[in-house]
Amino acid sequence: MGKLGNDYIEVDLGKVYLDTLSGIAEKNENVVDLESDLLLALGPDFKNKYPDRTFDCGIQEADMVGVAAGMSAGGLVPYVHTFA
Repeated sequence: MGKLGNDYIEVDLGKVYLDTLSGIAEKNENVVDLESDLLLALGPDFKNKYPDRTFDCGIQEADMVGVAAGMSAGGLVPYVHTFA
């Protein structure tokens, strides 16, 4: 929830993330999404739209960051997503 004046508004941050990432991916074909077993939590929209650019790394967050570094070195633009 965010506060707007005296009122609170609900914000679905997962949707904001996916909408933003989709917009970036539309403009750059090198953008890839790395998830830590969260594909079901966020919904299938990005994966359905970009199946070859979505990677579920499971619950291996540290390894996922290493995978992202390798992808970046290879010219891709990885976005790493996990919950803390």
